[in-house]
Amino acid sequence: KVGGTTSSGTPAWIHSFLQHCQKHSIPLDFISSHSYPSDTRVDEFIDSIEQSVNISKHVNKPFFLSEYNDGLGFGCCHDRSYAASFLVQMAYKLQTPPSRSGSNNIDHQYLAGMSYWTFSDIFEELYMDRDPFHNGYGLLTVDEIPKPAFRAFELLSAFPGIFYDSHITTIHTTAYDDGGVEGKKDEEEVTSFSGIVDENQTGVHIQTFITQFVPSDKMKSINTFSNVSLDYEYKFINSNVVDEKNDYFTCEMHVGYIDSNHTNPFEVWKNLNSPKPLIGNKKDTVFNASKLQRTVVPCHDNLRASSNGNFEDGSEVAAGKENIDKFLTGSNGKTTLITFQHSFLLEVNAVIVIDVYINMKKKE
Repeated sequence: KVGGTTSSGTPAWIHSFLQHCQKHSIPLDFISSHSYPSDTRVDEFIDSIEQSVNISKHVNKPFFLSEYNDGLGFGCCHDRSYAASFLVQMAYKLQTPPSRSGSNNIDHQYLAGMSYWTFSDIFEELYMDRDPFHNGYGLLTVDEIPKPAFRAFELLSAFPGIFYDSHITTIHTTAYDDGGVEGKKDEEEVTSFSGIVDENQTGVHIQTFITQFVPSDKMKSINTFSNVSLDYEYKFINSNVVDEKNDYFTCEMHVGYIDSNHTNPFEVWKNLNSPKPLIGNKKDTVFNASKLQRTVVPCHDNLRASSNGNFEDGSEVAAGKENIDKFLTGSNGKTTLITFQHSFLLEVNAVIVIDVYINMKKKE
């Protein structure tokens, strides 16, 4: 198939390109163009994509964003969590979750694809830089070390197709070098969304992303974080399979971070005195630092279960356990509502991914 214009600065040139094709009876299968949030605000970047998709929709052709990333320029921050935060933010802003009607004006029947520039730091558009970490555009370094952006794509590729907004309360906190702390509620926007990975009558796997993407910061405030309180609510329908005398629910969370202290091969490479070339055991150490590590934590002690929305007395579970054991649901054969709350420390321009597993168990 043939399309174009594959020009930069979308939607520039698209109108004149379409007029040229129409005037000369040139067949066209799709429209494509590039855009980067480099010299413009991120909301203007999103708006440019929206305009391009609307033009494509008008002529009934799919639109491909054939190049984009977190911003052109080698100064910052392609090797760090900033790029991962950007990708999670764009997944939220540029998708159309059915549960978030009116979240944006993009018709995703026509947004056919988005191609990140680029796959690897091995490219020679300007010159070939062989340093292990040089803020190149790639998802992989020249030594094939996955960057935080690679890990974000890896996670998003497995995320369910339907997004649900997460209910969060945010206290923005700044930590100072002298140990002082300042807090202010809702200082910066925190984005959070969830999806149901798997569910049945006796269990559910929910995945949640949280990020605080602040483009103006550009990784200057690695000691700046937010205390994010996340509320979960899940209703088991037709829970007549639950035997209130013999059944209970377990709940645990698997939490992973992409920030300055986790999933950060660049920082580990620096701490090894920036070896060039990166070989042997040091390469293995840096590669292992690129992997997303998950910590298993219990659900908060405010986890409760109820029948038809009425909370059962005495259903709080003691904190500090590896999971919630021998927790009766009190279901009367209609619905069982599970609710709980958990808090996380979220760094600016970082990502937290949470996998929640709730399962019904039989008493032994």
